[in-house]
Amino acid sequence: MSLIPKAGAVNESYVLSIPLDSDTATISAVSFLGVIYALQSFNQLFYTHTNGQIYTSHAPVYIVDEPKFKHRGLNMDLSRHFYPKESVLRVIDTMSWQKFNRFHMHITDSQSWPLEVPSIPELAIKGAYGQGLWYTAADLEEMLEYAAARGIQAYIEIDMPGHTNSISYSHPELIAASNIQPNWPTYANQPPSGQLKLNDSDVKQFMSSIIADVLPRTGTASNYFHTGGDEVNVNVYNLDPGIQSNVSTVIQPYLQDFVLYSPFYVSLTQGHPRTNFCSQSHTNRLGGNASGMERHP
Repeated sequence: MSLIPKAGAVNESYVLSIPLDSDTATISAVSFLGVIYALQSFNQLFYTHTNGQIYTSHAPVYIVDEPKFKHRGLNMDLSRHFYPKESVLRVIDTMSWQKFNRFHMHITDSQSWPLEVPSIPELAIKGAYGQGLWYTAADLEEMLEYAAARGIQAYIEIDMPGHTNSISYSHPELIAASNIQPNWPTYANQPPSGQLKLNDSDVKQFMSSIIADVLPRTGTASNYFHTGGDEVNVNVYNLDPGIQSNVSTVIQPYLQDFVLYSPFYVSLTQGHPRTNFCSQSHTNRLGGNASGMERHP
């Protein structure tokens, strides 16, 4: 059995029996996920007395349980609000107690870049809120493995081409309309404004390098990788030297080319066939779905 199953691919049901007249409890499950959830239910039936003894007042207990929803997830914004690794681990603990199975880590945005990319260290050094306010490669590995050990697939989101102004602090040449003030609402849903240039080969190579660095380090913990793709602002591309237009029909071909740029797309799909690539699908200012990357089976 794969340790990174897709949602609904594994039977998560279990049976837990605690008889009244025995000191032996029984768990029956057909998957490791079922066992994990049964143990969580088992733990929650017991209390610690003031004298230190552990007891339950609920016996006899016979629970037959399975999830109603295949995808039971939480999205945590780790970019706009930096949380220390220990806080993230506590959130994962809380999720496991509630039998959640997906943890969406929104880990980069326009406000900050708190993700260490070892091959491009300046991204976090210059793009984080402050010195050390980022997740190292070791931190990320620990969080992913901590979640996996509790039956949770944790996957990261690196948003693109919107929500990327934090890249400008280390690579300003890659971003159009960075931090336009005071009329930022024209160029962003929230400040600071700034999006990756679309018609720029340096941008495509840069994002390919990020994916090539990050993906091998996350693919063993989850089947998923999220590329955002939401809230692309057309006015930004009036200030993009390679486009100089805010007309959707002009921008769409460049956006499509960005999504399907060969080295970028190949590194996402062929290089990591076990990974599903997800993106936002709600309507944005292009008048339709301008996602950064569609899901790839």
